[in-house]
Amino acid sequence: MVYVAYLVEKYGDAHAPVLDRLEREFEAARLIEQPRDKARRILEQHAAQARTDRR
Repeated sequence: MVYVAYLVEKYGDAHAPVLDRLEREFEAARLIEQPRDKARRILEQHAAQARTDRR
């Protein structure tokens, strides 16, 4: 992303869409749920459902 920012700065706005896309993709990748977090969420939901079913 730094390299593309350099290109925008040096050569102008023609490369700005590439920088915008990289920013969006980076943010989306950052927000993806990690496997262990996903596993914990599933187990917690299962445990909550099991407690509800026992009542």
